Amino acid sequence: MQSYKRKITYFYQYHNGTVGSTAGFLKLEIRGEKVKIIINIQEPPGLPYKDASLYFYHEAGDHLAAVKVDRVESRNGILTYLNRTDWQQIFDTGRDLYTFDGIVVMYNENHYYIGDFQDKDRRDYEIVIKEPHRETQAYYVPESELKVVAQPEMAGLFKDKDKTETIPQEPPLAEEPQKEAAAEQNVVEHIGEQMRVADNQQVDAVNRQMRSNTASEALYEKCENCPYHKKHMEKQEQVDAFEKMLEEYPKLPVYGATELFDCVRIHPKDIGKLDMRNWKLGVNSFLTHGFYTYQYLLLGKMRFGDGNTRPIIGVPGIYSNREKYLANMFGFEQFIPVKKTGVKTGGFGYWIVEISPYL
Repeated sequence: MQSYKRKITYFYQYHNGTVGSTAGFLKLEIRGEKVKIIINIQEPPGLPYKDASLYFYHEAGDHLAAVKVDRVESRNGILTYLNRTDWQQIFDTGRDLYTFDGIVVMYNENHYYIGDFQDKDRRDYEIVIKEPHRETQAYYVPESELKVVAQPEMAGLFKDKDKTETIPQEPPLAEEPQKEAAAEQNVVEHIGEQMRVADNQQVDAVNRQMRSNTASEALYEKCENCPYHKKHMEKQEQVDAFEKMLEEYPKLPVYGATELFDCVRIHPKDIGKLDMRNWKLGVNSFLTHGFYTYQYLLLGKMRFGDGNTRPIIGVPGIYSNREKYLANMFGFEQFIPVKKTGVKTGGFGYWIVEISPYL
């Protein structure tokens, strides 16, 4: 028997920085190892375009990293698309479906349509076109390597909209390959679901912190006739929050990582105490997955190659090409090992992202 899952979401038109109403729909249907992609978008009258580019994207910090996979034809004022691909290897991009966050159908940088798998508002996200890593396999973490404490029930990409049905199938030619493929599919689905549960948990945590920050604003010194003084006080609060965390939180030894200093242990919920430009990290899948594996994050300062010292957040991990590929996709582009050796692979260290502690 073959499992069946279906997801339907809507496309919204993005034109010159503004978001319009719904313009069409996106349907994903998974049967076994294949996903069927159906797109139907009603175009505004008078457009000169004959086709558009089709991209799959994932959130990477403050932007959407998009990989081009195909073209979408315009017929009688309607953009239509129908195709199938392996959901564990979307159009040979090296990524499975569960590592993407949505689809972009783009005429140009000023006129495009976004269908987000979680129906998330993407108006503040820049779209950055990336080259596909076709030789890199989809992300996989053995369950035995995870150190999750009191992990809640998993909920995957399709969440409560999942529909599970049974579809008759002809007997397979070989039973063992089928079992092996089914086991692999279950593991990949489990990991994808695990990372997205972490996302949901951190969204709640960040929202609680945001409400707490809003309430605390009433404590700022008020000076209605002096807006510059008020702005100065708000900035000072943000500076103090970062420095106060470095002073009061548990110290974190970094051994041979001489580039890092003033390092402390934090949780994802603590990111809400920093400047709001950093809050998106609280729901970054790579960061939350690293936290669930090691139960802590690093906050501190780093001396960069240009000689300047800037604040950073570090996600603990083991260096590998697969881990590097995933870290780079989510904005963590530098790895600092805690022990300096001639070989990075297999060594423990921190994946680093620069943050903004204050305005």
